[in-house]
Amino acid sequence: MKKLAEQIAALTEKLNALQQSIANMPPTTHAAGSPSGPQPKAH
Repeated sequence: MKKLAEQIAALTEKLNALQQSIANMPPTTHAAGSPSGPQPKAH
């Protein structure tokens, strides 16, 4: 098993990569939490 610090470091790297990819996406679809494509806004 990895150490907890190593797991946290790996998770932090993945989160940073996700945030960068989200920031690089065009601001046309704001589907926060559902990466399954554009969905109809139910407001």
